[in-house]
Formats: sequence, C-alpha cells, structure tokens
Amino acid sequence: MARNAQIDVAVQFSETDLMGVAHHAAWVTWLEMGRLALIDGSGLPYTEIARTHHLSVVSVSLRIRRPLVFGDVARITTVLDNVGSRKVCFAYELHHKHSGVLVGTGATEHVCVDLEGRSSRLPDRVVAALRHEPAQPR
Repeated sequence: MARNAQIDVAVQFSETDLMGVAHHAAWVTWLEMGRLALIDGSGLPYTEIARTHHLSVVSVSLRIRRPLVFGDVARITTVLDNVGSRKVCFAYELHHKHSGVLVGTGATEHVCVDLEGRSSRLPDRVVAALRHEPAQPR
C-alpha cells in the first residue's frame, strides 16, 4: 500500500517560537495538512467523509531532526501506512525543500467514529478510496 501525497509548506512567522524556530505545534498542523492532501487526493474529499464519520486522532508521534525557521519551506510526504476495519495509520517525512535534508518524521493513528463520537467501522467507500479500489457492497 504505497499511497502518498506531497505538499510544500512555508514556515510562517506566527509559527515560530522565542528561539526563532518553528514551534512543535506547527509541525503537528503540517502533518494534518499532508494527511488531508492524501485523503482529498484519493477521490473522496474529507468533507464528504465528515458528513457521516470522522477520523479521530488517537496517536501522534513526531521526531524533529533539524529545526526550521521563518521562510524555510518543508516538503511533506505523507504515506498511507495501514487501513484496517476501524483504524487508519499515516507516516510522514518532512524534508527541507531546497536542501533535501530530512528535518522530521512522524506518524499518526486514527480511529473511525460516527457523528456522535462512537467507534465505527470505516465505511467501505472510504476504505476503497484510500486503497484506490472499487467499493464492494456488503
């Protein structure tokens, strides 16, 4: 399962901390941006999924290997790591766009919940879109 997406994100001044480097909270937002690019690129935009379900974040890991500063551009590659019946996992690599240096890695795990927040199976259309397979009716 090698589904992936790439986006470029420029570090904004408001995303930097007192030391002048991108704050770790900004990195988590960038992971979300990469994840949404992958999901939207699957042919089933997240706005469509969100009409009946959400992919609730249950785990985030982030390793910042090198700092980014205002004006740097990160190229974020998001990979669909695993799709289960109720869970989706993504892996991330962040490279400095101009030097190509790996600046960070991350992973997120999500469980499917319905609009009331109850655990739910991933809808077949979501699984099919993420895997790029035709949806199979149950």
